Amino acid sequence: MMPDTAAAAAASSASNISSSSDSESSRHRHRAQGDAERPEQQQHSAAPQPTSAGVLDKLFGKRLLQAGRHIMSHKSWMKTVPTENCDVLMKFPDTTDDHTLLWLLNHIRLGIPELIIQIRHHKHTRMYAFFVTATYENLLRGAEEMGLQKAVKPEFGGGSRSFSCEEDYIYENIESELCFFTSQERQSIIKYWLDNLRAKHGEALHNIHFLEGQPIIPELRARGVIQQVFPLHEQRILGQLMKSWVQAVCEKQPLDDICDYFGVKIAMYFAWLGFYTTSMLYPAVIGFVLWMLTESDQTSRDICCVVFALFNVVWATLFLERWKRRGAELAYKWGTLDTPAESLEEPRPQFRGVKRCSPVTGCEEFYYPPWRRRVFRWLVSFPVCILCLCFVFLAMLVCFELQ
Repeated sequence: MMPDTAAAAAASSASNISSSSDSESSRHRHRAQGDAERPEQQQHSAAPQPTSAGVLDKLFGKRLLQAGRHIMSHKSWMKTVPTENCDVLMKFPDTTDDHTLLWLLNHIRLGIPELIIQIRHHKHTRMYAFFVTATYENLLRGAEEMGLQKAVKPEFGGGSRSFSCEEDYIYENIESELCFFTSQERQSIIKYWLDNLRAKHGEALHNIHFLEGQPIIPELRARGVIQQVFPLHEQRILGQLMKSWVQAVCEKQPLDDICDYFGVKIAMYFAWLGFYTTSMLYPAVIGFVLWMLTESDQTSRDICCVVFALFNVVWATLFLERWKRRGAELAYKWGTLDTPAESLEEPRPQFRGVKRCSPVTGCEEFYYPPWRRRVFRWLVSFPVCILCLCFVFLAMLVCFELQ
């Protein structure tokens, strides 16, 4: 997502690593220190390189570099290990200051130590971005927290069940780090962690004051502090879907591949769309045949209309029942048949109101008084609706008069 210009400026930090053994020992040392103290890693490049200190000053800014050295040791800065792993990208506006970046970086590292964060800088647009990923072991723990449904080996009963780290040996492909999680599942786990990063009592960023337990990332997105949070595509899988799905004519949709890459919701939508399109062939054929058999007299037309109407009633009933069965089959296959609904959803980040103590939970929350809604409904919504109805009625009278 980020241009190669930033990578060209960042490669000198990797050139300071004396040998491959040094980089490997540095990698193991970083893992032992924990993900909360993992350094910002940069990309490779073959372009001519300036000194490391000048590159870091140019890449992050002097204030950001100095503040970063308070977080981690100087040796960790000098022995950064380049990587291309990234599942979710968090982009900031070009007006974002260093204090905001460091504030959010510290909160993510302290609140979600499972994540690995790299800071990249776009040279031309002067934008910063967080490249977010996680190790395989942490993803397994995240799958257990989410209750992610995974396929069970046939010798243990088959089917699917919620993932459990204690019984990880019963799941298919658990031995392979590349095959066990799809890219969509990895991104869902990371998004789950980011959305559940919550503020403590009295925390604030500039003029943004958080309530205790309020999600931080959605609020910063609503306020424009974070410009975008989105997953990255895999070009190899996109190419395969282009051949087997987009460019394929008169072939079945690869619903399992769509589910693995885009998720269950997108796959279920295209499954319904394909099922609906196929089911529409029956009334289309019957309607065309009746239209060909219809004669010029009114009686023949009436009979064909009645027959076609009765057929549509039967077809609509069968269509709904068949889709219920097909949808249940896909939901069971993809492990979402018995997914419980969320009992308490978070309010929208755009929701605004006055702070009060909730009579249900006893915590602080934003509250919008009902009388304000009624005032807006009676003084704005109803007058506008009545005015529009009067305009339509007058337009209708003018049309009658002209006729």
